[in-house]
Amino acid sequence: MPTSKRLAPKLATLAIALIVGIIGLELALRLLGAGPLHVNPDQKSLWAHDSRLGWINHPGHVGTFDNGFFRVQVEINSKGLRGAEVGYQKPQGLKRILVVGDSFAWGFGVEQDEIFSTRLEAALPDTEVINAGVSGYSTDQALLWLQQEGKRYSPDVVIYLLSGNDDIMNSMQLAYWVYYKPSFQLDRLGDLVLQGVPVPEASFENRARHFLRSRSAIAKAVEVALQGHEASFVYLADSIPDPKNPHRLTVALVDAMRNEARSVGASFLVVANAQFWFSPNGSYERLLVELRRAGGDVIDLIDVESHPGWDADAMQIPGDGHWNGVGHAFVSGLVADRLAAQGLDQPSAARGWSNAKPAASK
Repeated sequence: MPTSKRLAPKLATLAIALIVGIIGLELALRLLGAGPLHVNPDQKSLWAHDSRLGWINHPGHVGTFDNGFFRVQVEINSKGLRGAEVGYQKPQGLKRILVVGDSFAWGFGVEQDEIFSTRLEAALPDTEVINAGVSGYSTDQALLWLQQEGKRYSPDVVIYLLSGNDDIMNSMQLAYWVYYKPSFQLDRLGDLVLQGVPVPEASFENRARHFLRSRSAIAKAVEVALQGHEASFVYLADSIPDPKNPHRLTVALVDAMRNEARSVGASFLVVANAQFWFSPNGSYERLLVELRRAGGDVIDLIDVESHPGWDADAMQIPGDGHWNGVGHAFVSGLVADRLAAQGLDQPSAARGWSNAKPAASK
C-alpha cells in the first residue's frame, strides 16, 4: 500500500481530534467566563474612515444601535453630527453651544431626547446646542475636528467632554485594536506637532486578527497573552507617555482647544468624568489639577463625579458604564447652572466672556 494511503486515515483522525480539542477548549473558556472580545457595533455600522480624523460618524446613517445592553435609534445628519440637520450659519437671535468629545457627548446608549446636549438646549433660553460628539474620539481628534469644522458653526460656547480613557488614547496611533488615528507629539519648545496624517485605513492583518478575537475566546486569550493586558488599546513603540509628566500632552491639547474657541470669541468649558480611566502613570485627580492651571490660566472645568448627588448605580447603564438618561439629565443640570452663572441667559453684549480677546497661540 502506498505511503500516502496509509497516512490518510491517521491524518484524518488527527485533524478530527484537533478540531474536537479546539471546540472543547473554546467551550471550556466560555464556561469559565473568558469569552471573545466584546466589540461595540457602532465601530462597524456608524463609523466611516476619514483621512485626517481617523473616523467620523457615517453621514446620513439612520438605524438602530443595539449592543446587548440597550437598543436605541440613531440619526446622523449629512455633516456627520448626531441629530437633525444644522447649518453653519448661526440663526439670528440665538446663542449657540457646540459640544465636542467622545461617546459620552455622542449619547452612547440613550435616545436623542435623553442626551445632555438636547436637554441643555431645552433648559436654556434662545439657545441652540449642537452635538458634535463622535464615539471613540480622544482629545486630539476633538481638537482637529474643532479646527477644521467646529469653528465654522460660530459657537458662543465650546464644551469639551473629557472621559477617563482620553488621556492614554492621546498617546496612541492605533486604537480599539484595529483603527488608526492621528496624534500629536510635543517638540522641544512644547508646541504640538501633528503626526500620522493622512490616516490609513485599517490593514487586512489588523482586521483579520480583530475578526478572530471578537469571535473566539481562544484567539482573545492568545492576544491578551501577547499584549500583556486586556484593554482595547494598543501602543505604538514610540508613543508611551513620559512617566515624569504623563499628562503633559493632554493638557497641551485641551489648552489648544481653548485657544481655538477663543479665536472665534467663544467661552470654553471642560466637562470631565473618570469612567474608563486607564493609564500606567499619573492619576485622574492629577490630570484635573493640571488642566485647571493649563497655560498659566484657569480652565473652567466641571468634574461630574465629584458633585453631590452623583450616583453611579443610578446614572450609568448597567454592564456598560456610559451615562443613562438619568445621568445625562444630571450632567445637563450641572452645565446649565454653570453657564447661567456665566451669564448665558443674558444678551450677548452683557456677557463679558463673549467679548474676550483671543488668546495668543503657542
